[in-house]
Amino acid sequence: MAVAEIPQNPYIIKCSIIGKKYPNPDPNTSFRPPIDFFKAGVHEQFYIVDPVGFKGKKINAIVFPKDKLIFSIRRFEKVGRHNHVIVYCHELSSIPGKITITRHTYYQSVSDGNFWRYCVTLPGEDKYDKGYNYVATTFINIDLQSFLFNEMDSYNMVTTDGKIKCPSLESLSLSDGLRKRITLQAAPDVFDVIDDNFQHVSMFENYGACIKSFIRKYDEIQKKQFFNPTQNEKFNRYVTMLRILKSNNVYTDSSIESDRTNFFTRVYKAFGEYFNEYFYVKNPVSKFVNVVAIEKYIIIVNVIEGIMENKKTHNDTHKIHYITYIIKDQEHNTQLGEVRKAIINIIPILGNHMTNYGLDAMYISAGAMVNKIFDYTIQLPITKLRGESESPTYRFMGHIIDMKWLPVPHVP
Repeated sequence: MAVAEIPQNPYIIKCSIIGKKYPNPDPNTSFRPPIDFFKAGVHEQFYIVDPVGFKGKKINAIVFPKDKLIFSIRRFEKVGRHNHVIVYCHELSSIPGKITITRHTYYQSVSDGNFWRYCVTLPGEDKYDKGYNYVATTFINIDLQSFLFNEMDSYNMVTTDGKIKCPSLESLSLSDGLRKRITLQAAPDVFDVIDDNFQHVSMFENYGACIKSFIRKYDEIQKKQFFNPTQNEKFNRYVTMLRILKSNNVYTDSSIESDRTNFFTRVYKAFGEYFNEYFYVKNPVSKFVNVVAIEKYIIIVNVIEGIMENKKTHNDTHKIHYITYIIKDQEHNTQLGEVRKAIINIIPILGNHMTNYGLDAMYISAGAMVNKIFDYTIQLPITKLRGESESPTYRFMGHIIDMKWLPVPHVP
């Protein structure tokens, strides 16, 4: 019998359910796939944990063949206002028959349009730890995101006591890859100018301090470049950002209070112009469509993946994930405004891979350029005046971070 080629992209398999003895099943009855599992036609013999609330008989799992990882779902559960999911990762070893099994919890970020994030709690608190970058650090791999969205309707949601049952940062060892991911800054990149000076909360609460930081670092790098030529490229990025900020009239914070929404819309226009100084986005493809309800809105989201080509080297350097979406009023089912776009994730291509946490090994931290279309009213007061009510819990800010220039997939 001919051996099938190993697929390069993630794909879905149907699995048998072994029961509650897992992950320590009876070795006489359980199937231990060989190292060439991905070449063999034995997917239906792969056993996984007994799911809770599953409505069917044959459960789906997702395979990441290049990384020899298989993810299956244990259960979906409601924790306060957030949905959680418990997943198991089965990692095939180079030793034939050996599988390493790890358990992970993800949660849906309501303000982010229900995208899945890795669940870690702040030390001593019943709150999610967002990590170094408010949006990007804990963002789950996009193919695993799609799998989880597609599988939710096949499960009954388990109710809980409302307490977050995720590992706390302090419980992770210093050598743990997840702890390093949560606490350490991402590797330097073209977007370091934004990441170093325009972080999410600080930018909206004290934009003036961000500008002062930018000017100070600009001066420091300008001095260093005369003694260290390796600083030239970084200095050029600061020069580019300075020119763009000035052209959009956001080099100072003098006009913020007169119209915060308009001011920060120009800031995000500047971020988009900076992006386009360095990259083309090409070959956009739709990954999946999702419908989200938040506050009084219904959001229809199309998730798109594109390739970023460096304009200087003409190399494909990154994958970019972004959304095009429309918003409807729940009560009247009428569309509010135009189709908008927002970047949700950027990852390097070279050397990247999927980890058993469900996270891409490398990600780009681009400060507040990558942001959420909703955010907590009390936390980021962009669209309200001082003294105004702190309700509702979430406010729409997609009209501020709209990246109109992002391409859409071609429809034949």
